[in-house]
Amino acid sequence: MRQIGRSLGVVTAVLAILAFMALPASAAAPPYFGPPGMHANTIPGSVDVGDATQQAYPQSAGGSNFYLQSPWSNCQPAASLTIQAQTTVAAGGKYGRFSSLGRTFTVDQFSGGYPIGGTYANPFKPGEAGTLMLEKSVAGQATFDQVHLVGTKRSGPVDVLLSLAERDGYIGVTNLASLGVITPCAGADANSQILLPLGTGDHGQPAIILDINGDGFPDPEFLQGPPISGLPLAPAIPTLTEWGLIAMTLILLIVGLRFLRSNASPASA
Repeated sequence: MRQIGRSLGVVTAVLAILAFMALPASAAAPPYFGPPGMHANTIPGSVDVGDATQQAYPQSAGGSNFYLQSPWSNCQPAASLTIQAQTTVAAGGKYGRFSSLGRTFTVDQFSGGYPIGGTYANPFKPGEAGTLMLEKSVAGQATFDQVHLVGTKRSGPVDVLLSLAERDGYIGVTNLASLGVITPCAGADANSQILLPLGTGDHGQPAIILDINGDGFPDPEFLQGPPISGLPLAPAIPTLTEWGLIAMTLILLIVGLRFLRSNASPASA
């Protein structure tokens, strides 16, 4: 009988440890994509330059103007990186059109009410136009995991399909050079990978959620992204939260004390 009780105690302890190990390491509020140094849940994106991380994020430039900060900012005058956001009917009165020097991108493709792509054009050069879309590698799957760029630029036609990749709660495209739209600049070459933090959308799935004002809440002016996923860049390593480690330590301590008491000899008792 004593042996059965001891076995049940061991089984209970093991199950408790497994339960704590199953707790996600990101039990805190999900991150939002925005400038650094603001709310704790607002995390900037990053550009992987030769395995070194440099920040990339949108910064408010006043009103509905936004400035893109990235390693490529040193290559362009500030005016060319300023984007004017405009509301559109298709976006339900939210920002759905984004214009900069020589480029206008209009969100006009949706899935389940979430934006998955749109059209871009150069108002000064009608021949430079195309579409940028999120796609699914397998029809019917729950998440979008590919980016498809089709169009024409000065050097000729572009038709590129890129897979999304995940790393440490971030998602990005694996090879920006394939897009043919980024040139080397300030140590960030065209093969750099840009990563954006994943939050949890109101659909309960990972998504890119903008928090440009950095208050820790999604900015209501912007559309929320659809469920997205990607192939991991490296094998995932199971981790515990700080509280998970504390709880597991306490469980092991209790189990150890029980064994010491149940196996103690009369002399040692």
